[in-house]
Amino acid sequence: MEKIPHIQPQTSVETGEQPTEHLNTENLSDAVKQYGTSIIERLSEYTNEEQCEIANKLIEVDKGKSVAKYLDKFEGLNHPEIANKLFEAGNGEYVASYLERFQGLNHSEIANKLIEAGKGQSVAAYLGKFQGLDSEIANKLIEAGQGQFVAACLNNFEGLNHSEIANKLIEAGQGQSVVDNLDKFEGLNHPEIANTLIEAGQGNSVANNLERF
Repeated sequence: MEKIPHIQPQTSVETGEQPTEHLNTENLSDAVKQYGTSIIERLSEYTNEEQCEIANKLIEVDKGKSVAKYLDKFEGLNHPEIANKLFEAGNGEYVASYLERFQGLNHSEIANKLIEAGKGQSVAAYLGKFQGLDSEIANKLIEAGQGQFVAACLNNFEGLNHSEIANKLIEAGQGQSVVDNLDKFEGLNHPEIANTLIEAGQGNSVANNLERF
């Protein structure tokens, strides 16, 4: 495998001396374009400031997934800023999929941004990585049609009223999610839930799962 050289200023042919100018952004842009994500293997050869520029350039050329995946290899990065740049590039889902690698993020804010960007699926798919989510996030996921993930991961939320969530799911036409995860809902009155499902026109969910009630 070809080694990736650290780009250095050209040696002067006339004097044989090494120029003193600092590696500039244009050099880094060329390096990223030429080597792509392979440059991550040689990050130790760059200063923290250069590594930040490399991360930004990778995100700009649609290689943000690699930045998120190998975030721990970069030194001196401002993680919230990198997360914002990924969102700006339309790649916020990588923040969710590698959330455990980011430090200093407000998980509720990240979840809200993903949902608002139409990527509630990413929050739902990686609910186990989010911490401190509240009922507002649960409600937004339900409204976005992702209520089945809320029902399946009730323990990943704090302060949820299970009865209210069950009723919201049924009202949103996602009553089957309640039935499929009925054992995870605490404090539900099963006969009442069955009646609510029937009244909402979702009686088949009751009839086909009588053993759950």
